[in-house]
Amino acid sequence: MIERRRIASPFLWAGLCTGLLAGSLQAQGVADIWEPREANLSQVRDNGSSFKNVHIRFKAYFVGLGTLHNPFFTRFTRSEYANFGAWGEEQKLWMRKEYDNPVSTFFVQKSRTSRVLQQIYDLKRYQLVEAVGIVRNIFQGEPWIEVLSINPLGQEVTVSTLAHMNRAVALIKNHNWAKAGAELSLAKTADIPEKTLAWLQAYLGECLLRTGKPVSAATEIEAALAALPREQYVLGLHREIMKDPKAAIDNQVTLARVSREMLPMWEAVETERKNAKRRPGRKDKRDNKSKPVRVIKPRIGKPKSTNKALRLDKPKSTNKALRKTKPAEPGK
Repeated sequence: MIERRRIASPFLWAGLCTGLLAGSLQAQGVADIWEPREANLSQVRDNGSSFKNVHIRFKAYFVGLGTLHNPFFTRFTRSEYANFGAWGEEQKLWMRKEYDNPVSTFFVQKSRTSRVLQQIYDLKRYQLVEAVGIVRNIFQGEPWIEVLSINPLGQEVTVSTLAHMNRAVALIKNHNWAKAGAELSLAKTADIPEKTLAWLQAYLGECLLRTGKPVSAATEIEAALAALPREQYVLGLHREIMKDPKAAIDNQVTLARVSREMLPMWEAVETERKNAKRRPGRKDKRDNKSKPVRVIKPRIGKPKSTNKALRLDKPKSTNKALRKTKPAEPGK
């Protein structure tokens, strides 16, 4: 009887310890370690190995269905999985480099009862969704993600929004703040996503700041900073407006090049005069006064006489046959 108690006691203590440990973990909230990890697609791309076999929750813009499959190195075959692509929510789709770089390695398992597959078929381009998936493989530097659930958020960007923001960024680079602000005001829509709206507010805040409107600029920049707290561009604008708004005013003016035919007559004539002064050695077809200076190199040897009467040399014959025969000397 004593031997049975000795044998049963270790198992009893192990069961008690397991129960106590499980209860303490639930009390401390550690049981939530199996919840999906919050991440964006740029982080998963840059650190793919650390996300392998990890459940992730992310937001993305839907691109469309694809035909990518790899049955040799992954589990994703054409007969069992549907492929689609998406941009990360953090990507700036109004910039060509970001637009041309979506993640094309998302897969959904085909099944008659698959609700996720039907949702993928109903999605539209540029629609924002929240998805949960697991990184199954890392192949050729890209994460191959199996999507387990997807939820449309009712927000999307439009082609018009992307076009206006693309033109606004180009105008900002040329210091054309007024036109850039006009383009940004046209880019706003009712269902624009939060991150895209934050970038729009940041660009608009810089336009207002450079044109001497610090109060309105501060409102836009602070709203952008709330949604983009780690973006260096937004942080730099916030530091400028908090330090000295007057010093941030841009006095540089970029003049547009206008063709000569579109200029008034007096401005066209003045432009031609300035060009003639800048290029004194170049002959101008419209100005006969500006002629190139001819440089005469000095000749080495005995100078020829300028008086025609003193010239004793005989003219050369035009006949090539007579040039070869020497004339007879006098007295011989």
